[in-house]
Amino acid sequence: METRVGLISSAWLAVPPNGYGGIESVIADLIAGSQNLPVDLRLFTVGETSEKDLLSRRITLGWHFQKGLYSEIGDSPQNIFYEATHAVAARAWLEAQNVELVHDHAGVVSQAIALTAQPAVPTLITLHGPLDLPWVQDFYRLFRGIKNIYFNSISDAQRRALPDIDYIATVYNGIDMAKFPVAEIKKDYCLIIGRITPDKGQHAAIEAAREAGLHLVIAGHVESSDAGRKYWQESIEPEIDISLNEKHNPMRALREILSIRDDRPLVIYFGEADFKQKCELYGLARCTLMPIFWEEPFGLVMVESMACGTPVVGFNRGSVPEVVTDWESGFVVPDTAGMVRAIENVNRISPKNCRRYAEKMFSAERMAENYFRLYRDILRDGNSEK
Repeated sequence: METRVGLISSAWLAVPPNGYGGIESVIADLIAGSQNLPVDLRLFTVGETSEKDLLSRRITLGWHFQKGLYSEIGDSPQNIFYEATHAVAARAWLEAQNVELVHDHAGVVSQAIALTAQPAVPTLITLHGPLDLPWVQDFYRLFRGIKNIYFNSISDAQRRALPDIDYIATVYNGIDMAKFPVAEIKKDYCLIIGRITPDKGQHAAIEAAREAGLHLVIAGHVESSDAGRKYWQESIEPEIDISLNEKHNPMRALREILSIRDDRPLVIYFGEADFKQKCELYGLARCTLMPIFWEEPFGLVMVESMACGTPVVGFNRGSVPEVVTDWESGFVVPDTAGMVRAIENVNRISPKNCRRYAEKMFSAERMAENYFRLYRDILRDGNSEK
């Protein structure tokens, strides 16, 4: 008999997202990984792409009254109203669907509604973000002793900032491995991909790649905050040798640059990469760098890189030591000097072994199986109290 589970996605982006959208990508991969499990998924989401991509996947869909307003609303005061109406509409729709359990990925507004309602249907809340802000900690402490609400972390490191709430489990994010091709032949560059912000450490990647004598490709958008723009203007942009951001075909331009023998390591700004470009960038890179300066709860970049057969070299912060295993999928290092030494050893990790490690640890199927076990455990827990 199938377990009927309602998934609540965010109020902003489609599932799967058309571009950036970490949480929405995780939900899409959870759905993909659940295809052979006895679970009947009901997804409440926004955005037109969901209809095209998900109706073929044995899943019932519901939408809020408007489909995807992120570009129109952004950070405006309307966003709290929109999130709240999305969450209320989701709860009403899922109640009509007679789900046995709600799996909420939508964020604190949706969770606050669950807290005040104290729902009769068990709710599993996946904590996707950092837990180190005081207001976030105060908010989650309100859930102590509330029945039918359960939390899971996405790494053990995520819990360290808030150890005093009851986590039912840690479930690592997984990805649909079939979407990520393995590349056996590597080029002489390191890759750093993601938002350009001090926390992501592009400045440290520049230093490490130059010291190791390799090109560095930087892919991603400049964070729109004042701090992000200042970081770009003062620390990153002056170091860039070649920008491909305005090129019609940046991938072709990059291949041409890499085909020219040049002993001088270059810093190349690629700009934002779409999914196909991202896979090519991962696959061709000697390694992907994660010189993070914050306690990142889970970095999908690491898993995506490994899936393409490219090892990861990351600082010993956040979830990095849980995701990366030395000599199997990359190296965990203490600082920039350690990153340079590790870059010199990444060729000793074969792309096939790196891919196998990713498949074993971080496939969509493994994530889905872990969540399915949680669903069953929660429902058994609820039934035992009746």
